[in-house]
Amino acid sequence: MDKYCEELAFPTIFCGQARPSPPDGKKALSYIDFIKSEIQRYDRRACRPDHILYVYKRCQIQQLSKQSIFILRKGAQNHKITASQVVNQQFIENAINNDSAYRFMVAITGSPAYFEAQKKKVMAMVRHHQ
Repeated sequence: MDKYCEELAFPTIFCGQARPSPPDGKKALSYIDFIKSEIQRYDRRACRPDHILYVYKRCQIQQLSKQSIFILRKGAQNHKITASQVVNQQFIENAINNDSAYRFMVAITGSPAYFEAQKKKVMAMVRHHQ
């Protein structure tokens, strides 16, 4: 959660300098686009394996947090989820049995929810071509 965690963890890449912020009026790049740009540059300092694994994990955590917020907002439109429901063991077991507890992991490659979504896409393509 530290704003300068990456710069402090990899001083040989960033040389003790923070990433520059975009000029006023300019749209900031997303974190993923910024990392892609760093990795594709001529200067290969950002291509160290430990740094690549770090940014992959950070991107994955960002995706999970965005997806979980989205699913909670989407679920709140259908029915209100309260704090007492989240604490209730029966409510959690029902959410797990209905796969609604795992729906936020669709964006994470390699998760069971991701493969379930891919299977549904393939089955739809097969039905379409029959």
